[in-house]
Amino acid sequence: MYKFPLAFNTFTDEDEKLISKVFRGGFLTQGKITQEYEVQLSRYFDSKFAIAVNSGSSANLLMISALIYSKLDEFKLNKGDEVIVPAVSWMTTYSPLIQMGLIPKIVDIDIDTFDISIEAIKNAISEKTKCIFAVNLLGHPCEFNQIQEICEDHNLILLEDNCESMGAKYNSKFTGTFGLMASHSTYMSHHISTIEGGFILTDSEYFRDLLISLRSHGWARDIDKNSKFYRDNINDNNFNYLPDNFLFLLPGFNLRTTEINSQLGISQLPKLKEIISIKRNLSKDFSEILNKYKHLFSTQIDKYYSSCFGFPIIAKSKQDKDLLKIELETNGFQTRPIVTGNILCHPVCKFFPKEETYLPNSTLIHENGIFIGNYFQEASEASKAFRNSFNSFL
Repeated sequence: MYKFPLAFNTFTDEDEKLISKVFRGGFLTQGKITQEYEVQLSRYFDSKFAIAVNSGSSANLLMISALIYSKLDEFKLNKGDEVIVPAVSWMTTYSPLIQMGLIPKIVDIDIDTFDISIEAIKNAISEKTKCIFAVNLLGHPCEFNQIQEICEDHNLILLEDNCESMGAKYNSKFTGTFGLMASHSTYMSHHISTIEGGFILTDSEYFRDLLISLRSHGWARDIDKNSKFYRDNINDNNFNYLPDNFLFLLPGFNLRTTEINSQLGISQLPKLKEIISIKRNLSKDFSEILNKYKHLFSTQIDKYYSSCFGFPIIAKSKQDKDLLKIELETNGFQTRPIVTGNILCHPVCKFFPKEETYLPNSTLIHENGIFIGNYFQEASEASKAFRNSFNSFL
């Protein structure tokens, strides 16, 4: 058991009481509590719509699927289209692209921010490129001014994977509100937790309805009957005799959340600002300690307003990384690789396009990177233990 784990249970006695009340209420699947949760999410992040789902991974799958089934020419993907995506992210950023017949165009990251490299994006654009899937990695915002300019210049769709960066801000605007759609995760180790869960933010009414339909079997249920999406999918009056609760529009999924998860989300959301403050303060302490060893180690630079998902460290050499890992664990820290490292260094890359791609920054993170948590009530003890972990490098 680690004294400073990567994740732990932060639920309170009050959460237990709220869940017991929901459980005794009898209606447990997605319902009125989820609807209220979605309203609160959209208000908090200043987005028109929020769609709750059962995981951030499902959120990515829904967003990509929605673009495949879209009937809007300017916001549609077809099989064989290329989607530019960074080499460092979680596997479920890439899986929906492959599953939906798209081509993931894997590019390198910026070594200072760990986010997708702007130059790499520019160099990767081809006639087949239709979308940029920007990942706000470990709490840090991407360079959205430049990414949006690129999208406008090349008529590209912008999506965000914001699963690790809830509450982060780029020029005072929340990440997860720059793209057409953006995924978020509320898994146990994330900023707020609903045990399992996630949601999508969008300002598009059309995609709100499309996502809601795909989320629940492709149903017409809960769709605005006056919306463009509904009208586009009801083009034969012979369908009118069927009740909307049992009318199917698309080959959808079952990616719904539950009232229990949504109640936890309602309880957790007001705590987000404080949670990020704790993470930012401890990350600042860790950075100041690490700065004394900058000839050997570096970390992610906070250029804007990071929500500091955790604390990553890059060693100059693999030998120093391996030694630091031992020292951190000896001092009570649970460690792990930085996200997945370079995804092209995993066996799953056999499902990706066969391209010779030189990705030095992603490979450096893969080989020399290590990651620890940064949310502990014993912040001073964590800082002391972190400092002690570097005694071997004096």
